[in-house]
Amino acid sequence: MGSTPPTRLPLDGITVVEIGERYGAGVCCSFLAQLGADVYFLEGEETAPTVGKWPHRSILAAGKRRVDIPIAPDDARNSVKVADIIVVSSDMDGQFRRELSQVAGTGTIVGDVSAFGTKGPYGNLPYSDAMVQAVSGMMDVTGMPGHPPTVSTLLLLEGSAGLYAAAGILAALRVRAGTDCGQLIETTLYDCAVNFLTTFLPAHYSNTPPTRLGNGHSMVVPWNCYNTSDGRVQICSVTDRQWQSLCKAIERPDLQTNPDLEKLAGRVLVRSQIDDAIEAWTRRNSTEECVFILNAANIACGPVLTVDDLAEDENLKHRKMVRTVKGIDEKPLQIPASPIRGRQWFGRTPGNLAEAGSGNAALEKFVSTAAAPSAIEPNCTDKDDTSPLNGLRVLEIGQFTTAPLAGKVLASLGAEVIKIEPPGGDSARQWSPHRHDLSYFFVLSNSDKTSVEIDLASPQGKRDFSNLIASADVLLENLKAGSLERLGFPPEVLLKLNPRIIYCPISGFGSDGVYTGRPAFDTVVQAMSGLMDMTHDQGVPIKCGASICDVSGGQLALIAILASLLLRDHTGQGCSFDLSMQDIGAYLTQTRWNGVSNPVGQTFECSNGYVYAETTKSITHSLDTSCEQLVESLQNQGVHAARIATISDVAVSEQTQARNLIFDSLPNNGKTWPLLNSPIKMSLTPTSVKRAIGTPKMMTDELRDELGIEREMANAV
Repeated sequence: MGSTPPTRLPLDGITVVEIGERYGAGVCCSFLAQLGADVYFLEGEETAPTVGKWPHRSILAAGKRRVDIPIAPDDARNSVKVADIIVVSSDMDGQFRRELSQVAGTGTIVGDVSAFGTKGPYGNLPYSDAMVQAVSGMMDVTGMPGHPPTVSTLLLLEGSAGLYAAAGILAALRVRAGTDCGQLIETTLYDCAVNFLTTFLPAHYSNTPPTRLGNGHSMVVPWNCYNTSDGRVQICSVTDRQWQSLCKAIERPDLQTNPDLEKLAGRVLVRSQIDDAIEAWTRRNSTEECVFILNAANIACGPVLTVDDLAEDENLKHRKMVRTVKGIDEKPLQIPASPIRGRQWFGRTPGNLAEAGSGNAALEKFVSTAAAPSAIEPNCTDKDDTSPLNGLRVLEIGQFTTAPLAGKVLASLGAEVIKIEPPGGDSARQWSPHRHDLSYFFVLSNSDKTSVEIDLASPQGKRDFSNLIASADVLLENLKAGSLERLGFPPEVLLKLNPRIIYCPISGFGSDGVYTGRPAFDTVVQAMSGLMDMTHDQGVPIKCGASICDVSGGQLALIAILASLLLRDHTGQGCSFDLSMQDIGAYLTQTRWNGVSNPVGQTFECSNGYVYAETTKSITHSLDTSCEQLVESLQNQGVHAARIATISDVAVSEQTQARNLIFDSLPNNGKTWPLLNSPIKMSLTPTSVKRAIGTPKMMTDELRDELGIEREMANAV
């Protein structure tokens, strides 16, 4: 990895005006700044200085030009007319900020991060992250078994909406390059929450509503956090082979040879007995001993780190993810480095924090020298049938969630996505529950892809893969770090096969690091990135119900790929990355890095469910009270409150239907599937989700002809 900044970043020369008061708007613009954009951070005229992004002002302003609006209101207005991008929060911004968003030019891209958007019964309501957690099903699946739902202090939905907004803006920039047209990019916290539910919706569709499992997994056993002699260790085992290795490591041959436990479906039925057996072993060992033994057995595991531990974690130190800069009060301020790490270029990390108003002079100069909009404006009112990634080919070697999520969104943006599966198909195809003999989870994670089966260890498989690389624009994968290199395809070979290829691997801990090669799953990374420390139940650190590291890892890959396509349009050169789920997981905990903590509300049990209220005051109510009665009572007292929705509530809710977030696919051989719509809404070039993935196609000469690659070797082994 280089240490000298590259001569060009993807968004060099792009100007962004950050108007939005939501935390998600700040995250979006922080990533645009990392990609080289000149971001003007507008301060003053805050609607509510103690909510939204303002409690985290210092860390979100890093790397941006801070503009004091009251000093230069005219410059602020004029900057919006000539900026490339503006980012707003339509549901939370005050009148002055809303007026700014209304004078954007035809060629300006407008990113809007809000709670619900404008449609549905919740339309335009400026709910907080926690309130959206409550009404979107996210809170109902967070917490320990048998306990009430738990609110996470992590701004997970704000962060997710901000990342998707950045991705949508990058796609829109590619459209604008060919049309001169801007457009509206809308992402909402609610839409992001529904897209988090791929691991829970299958239970709804099989009529077995999901329950809270603490640090467990609804479809996989063993997968939990266990007490050790001196702490806690998260252990995740997915495949039947890993189960055998785990039993051997904990010296339980009786479990290893039990025919009822041989397959995953059998283990899911006796979850608690297996957890008890594993914890009997972990309690006899220290956390360090457990990790050492299980790593040797190639089992994903890790200690539960607090946010304060992150600066001293060996891998995060090696990757320099936690930086200390000088704040405006001369005191040290911890900020995250950019998690976008490439071999040819990498995201820009902010230096010292600028003082408020220090960007006013730069804004005045920008406004005075920016080119005036063309008198002949392009026709940008009609939807464009050309998708942002039309004509591009993406190869995906994706397992479970991370790479498949990025591949799914790239497909919704118009790319041809070819999913490469091993002989016998991806193991996630077998995850229960099923429909039409296929896993709901797998289908929800892989819409609009063409699947092909290739044995990358065989000579013919290597040749087919090489030919596909030569034909592709992007290679996306989330194998264990170094897996492709061991098969003979390190980054330099991939770029030699195709100098224009964008190679985007994402792994648990990165390929350049102390933990390189260690297996990782979402919950292990949540444990090792401080995310579990952001959510507690009865004093016990627990994971967010949703697979936040998997999802945010996929979003990070999505941003890196879309940014690289913009850069390649200028340079003609491909590139490769080294992305880490631990890096982006740690990044998301930044709201706690400098002593700032979010207010925490409470959950209350009622006669027909649970209610979340944004208050820490003692509330007296009877268990005979209904959710509706308690919500009304609290709202009459000026307390924000909402009934906590279940996954099944959300799947059929008016809000979900109004935004068309879950819909039935077009029939394929007479079979339909529920699919998740894209969380990125684009006004001019809409994203499109159409079909469920089919069975893997065998590599025949006919398929090779269809894919435009060479036929089978005459003497293939």
